[in-house]
Amino acid sequence: PGKMFHEAGEIHVAGEIADNPLVKLVEDWQDPDERDSNYLTYYGSIDSTPLFVCIVSDYDQCVREPKSPEVADSFLNKLIPHHNGKDKLTTGEAVIMSTNWIINELERSDLGFVEYQRHPGQEKGIRNQVMKDSLTSYIHKNGELANTNAPIASIEVQAMAYDALLDAADMFERAPEVAKKQQVSTAAITKMRQAAAGLLERILDDQ
Repeated sequence: PGKMFHEAGEIHVAGEIADNPLVKLVEDWQDPDERDSNYLTYYGSIDSTPLFVCIVSDYDQCVREPKSPEVADSFLNKLIPHHNGKDKLTTGEAVIMSTNWIINELERSDLGFVEYQRHPGQEKGIRNQVMKDSLTSYIHKNGELANTNAPIASIEVQAMAYDALLDAADMFERAPEVAKKQQVSTAAITKMRQAAAGLLERILDDQ
């Protein structure tokens, strides 16, 4: 919960099903609650979550300052239907869940970073689970590929996570009525800022 998807949409399979590679793709990547449907949600990157938070915050700021707080509040309070047709949550709630996901990732990491790793059983997934997802995105100086079977914390992902935590804190401080309605306390906002500060300190210490 809280992790933003990498890709989502309907899969329309044409031609002979047995020979269509999209069928195998759906079998490998489709979540259990999407079985027997033509919908595919793929959670294949860790930077899509902080990027989502940053985009929402940027949009809120662009609308709130030159236009009106009411329009911005309406955007954050807007209910978003889940693709399963059952669940709904607001834009603001989605941001809260995403920031909690980032903080949880930082806390469970031995180094205190947002990391990705291809775990056993995920051999059919992409190796580099970030926007730069090609095989040669991360290479050591000696020419060896980065070991994606062990945790990887790329510097740009940490920067995105840092920005996202501060952007979310700033956004809810700009929108006190939304924060109150969605139960984002002052302590929660402080925790976002503290997590960002700790992450920055670790980045600089571990250069």
